[in-house]
Amino acid sequence: MPQVWDGFQTNIKLMVVAEALVLVFALLIAIVRGLPGRAAVPLRVVGVVYTDIFRGVPLVLVLLIVIGGLPR
Repeated sequence: MPQVWDGFQTNIKLMVVAEALVLVFALLIAIVRGLPGRAAVPLRVVGVVYTDIFRGVPLVLVLLIVIGGLPR
């Protein structure tokens, strides 16, 4: 049972760190998508494409792509 408790604590620590990183990354993407002006068009396009791809693809496929890489 102590090993299960240690694993649970590690899982919670990883979740807290990952959640903090995701919140920062999501805020940056939201800011980029809202930038005004013509100079920010390339950044907005990247933000929109990134958001649409990761929102439209099921999580299992995203995990396979991130973990395994794209096929050659």
